[in-house]
Amino acid sequence: MCIMNEREFEDLLISYEGLFRVVLFKCHIYKNNSSYEDYLQRIKLLFFELTNQHHSIDEFKKSYPLGYLFQRLSWKVKDLQRIEKRQIDIRQRIILYYQEPAAHSIEAKVEEMNLFETAWHGATIEEKEFLLALLQETDIELLARKYNVSSQTIRNKKSRLLKKYFLRK
Repeated sequence: MCIMNEREFEDLLISYEGLFRVVLFKCHIYKNNSSYEDYLQRIKLLFFELTNQHHSIDEFKKSYPLGYLFQRLSWKVKDLQRIEKRQIDIRQRIILYYQEPAAHSIEAKVEEMNLFETAWHGATIEEKEFLLALLQETDIELLARKYNVSSQTIRNKKSRLLKKYFLRK
């Protein structure tokens, strides 16, 4: 027996076209989605790889019943979606990491300085030392080692100072 010819494959592709669309719908990829055609092409490529292993349409249909084929294509699309989501998340984190801080208006900077100055005058000596340490050290672990406390204690102290001086109404 020879491998399925091109005409047989095209007939098989046309007969399973509805299944491909149902798989995409099940995976929440709709026709108005910009990546709809990309996923449809990926499904067709996977389908080609699956059919390429078989000599006839009947042999393919025996090896891949409709339910199994549906599940296999769905798994592949979901896997592709996970990969794409991970790539987007990584890209966004990189953009956020390298993004320059937004330029503040002069009024906003003056307001921040006034707020900090007000908090500074109301703070105890211990709180002032801690605020200075926070300004100098950005790593909580280093601050925890410096004060010989846990990093959770540093976070709690930061939270208390924030509530006490900066979130007052």
